[in-house]
Amino acid sequence: ERIGSGAESAIYRARESSSGRIVAVKHVVVDKPENEKYLRHVRNEYKILRSLQNGSGAPPAGIVRVFRLMKLGFLRRRKEHILVLEFVHGPDMRKERRYPLGQMVHILTDVATALGAVHARGLIHGDLKPENIIVGVTGKPTVVDFGFTCKAGSLAESIRGTREYMAPEQ
Repeated sequence: ERIGSGAESAIYRARESSSGRIVAVKHVVVDKPENEKYLRHVRNEYKILRSLQNGSGAPPAGIVRVFRLMKLGFLRRRKEHILVLEFVHGPDMRKERRYPLGQMVHILTDVATALGAVHARGLIHGDLKPENIIVGVTGKPTVVDFGFTCKAGSLAESIRGTREYMAPEQ
């Protein structure tokens, strides 16, 4: 089932045939050389999330878990990547805007704790916005979309992120 979309990508909810678990599948398709940056973003997301899992298979609390990355079509003009992630059932914070104040404090505290674990490893998310925070049915938030994540202090080739939410110094 298609549950979302982004730049050159579609997100699906799917059942993994080998385990039977429900997963999120990010499918990125590129057919123009100038759009290959989207393939780099998904490869970066996979690399960063794997590093956050530290070989244990479990990321810090509040960070989406990644399972695998598959690369398809590299002998053709059309190139595809498929990223398989943990499926978090619930709305993102853009869709569900009205939380009671107490719940909002808990959500934002949990997000800050999750980002603190990311920052402790010398990384910056790079695109934190309401759409990239999913509040699960239990009320616990999960930070997603690590495609723009980079090492703290590194120089980016270009301005990255969502204009409305990026730091003014960018």
